[in-house]
Amino acid sequence: MAMVGPDVKSDYRILIAPGWQRPHARLHAFGLRQPIPEITIPLQKGEDEPTLPLNDVLHDLYRRARFDLRLDYSQPPAPPLMEADTSWAQELIAQWSPPA
Repeated sequence: MAMVGPDVKSDYRILIAPGWQRPHARLHAFGLRQPIPEITIPLQKGEDEPTLPLNDVLHDLYRRARFDLRLDYSQPPAPPLMEADTSWAQELIAQWSPPA
């Protein structure tokens, strides 16, 4: 699939490519500091596309699986973040972490 249009800078991307629209697709680009966008899920051609609130799904999964107890946020992430994002992430972690 070839990209047509300007180069999009983003940390993350979601590409939706329904079979009947190929080679065209919808690109949802977003950054680390942005919520994951809601996307529409293609079903059959002509059917209404339900909306999937991915940000809500991910946060709910994180909470239910208690990842806050499983992940060691004192370790640097892999792959490493850009310097500005590292400072931002450290501030967020400090806000959510109980005092030692």
